[in-house]
Amino acid sequence: MNLGLFGVGKAGMSVVESLIMTDSHGDVDLVEMAIAFDTDQSTLDELDILPQQYRVLVGEDRVKGHGTGASPELGADVFKDDMITIHRRLDRVPLLSVDIFVIVAGLGGGTGGGGAPILAESLSNLYPSRPLLGLGILPADDEGQIYRENANETLPDFVENADTVLLFDTDTLQWNDDGSQSELTDVLNTVQSAASVPE
Repeated sequence: MNLGLFGVGKAGMSVVESLIMTDSHGDVDLVEMAIAFDTDQSTLDELDILPQQYRVLVGEDRVKGHGTGASPELGADVFKDDMITIHRRLDRVPLLSVDIFVIVAGLGGGTGGGGAPILAESLSNLYPSRPLLGLGILPADDEGQIYRENANETLPDFVENADTVLLFDTDTLQWNDDGSQSELTDVLNTVQSAASVPE
């Protein structure tokens, strides 16, 4: 079973890179491809693993590569506006070899919370027979009320446009500095199990 990972926003992209490291260091071997989307150019530049061709800047005409300022409404709008560009970039990745799409996003952010449901809707329309899972990252308690409110606002749209949404706390999805895999292997196995359940 091959997974295609789509990281949306800073938190989503960070978790995708952690999942890639987990996959490459263990016996899981599930990740077939990965691609990252963000509205902030500096955040894309900070990625360590994904090659440049798999980093997509969204909304450049509107937000000039400076992010969405924690506004899910703006995040959704720029993804809608840039969908043709997004489709062109998706044409360059090996989607046909992917069995399951997994969209990873921090639901408290503007890009992740606003953009992930739009991307999920688009992928579902393009590949209606392909299972699509959402991996939603909930904001930590110390991230502030606006991020918790954003998560409450954006989760229903994410659920509506994905076949299944799994929710995780931010701290669960971190690659430890000592190289241990934390709970990330369990996350990959949970994704695999969720995708294997017949509808």
